[in-house]
Amino acid sequence: SVRASGVAELDLADDPAAPGRFGILRLFHADRDFILGEWVRSLGRLGLAVHDVEQIDLQPGNGAPLALVSLRVRDEHGPLDLARTAAMTLPALHRLQAGTLVDDELNALIPRAGLTWRQVDALRACVGYAAQCGAVPSRTAAVAALARQPQSAHLLWEDFAANSHPMAPAPPPDRYGPAPAA
Repeated sequence: SVRASGVAELDLADDPAAPGRFGILRLFHADRDFILGEWVRSLGRLGLAVHDVEQIDLQPGNGAPLALVSLRVRDEHGPLDLARTAAMTLPALHRLQAGTLVDDELNALIPRAGLTWRQVDALRACVGYAAQCGAVPSRTAAVAALARQPQSAHLLWEDFAANSHPMAPAPPPDRYGPAPAA
């Protein structure tokens, strides 16, 4: 199926040599234009540091060449929660491969703030709008601020979602308490 679709198959599993600390991301692909450095950069932007790489090239019969790339990864910000990391990052990696997700520092919010790639993409649009309106010094500054503060980015997303959801039955909860008396 890899040869027919041209899309890499991805799998993230615990590293048996260091469970809970490292994972093994396996990429099975048939892409002649595959550039490992792009994947390493994208993984870094998703908050995963690549420690080791192993590639096995396969030539099955008369078919096109295939490759299995194994990347030993760890979470840059603490212990590797494999189930959560896989559930959050694999869909984003598929979108990055398809070219339908921007590859920038905001993607670190996927695992760090617990946002989906769609939520991060919506925040990316908000950042672009804020930069265009002059509400932030620059798009780069806004991206850097959000990427450094995942908890704040998550709260911003919750506020945005609560205020823009067409079926929201009530106003968003007041996180800041009552306004001070005048």
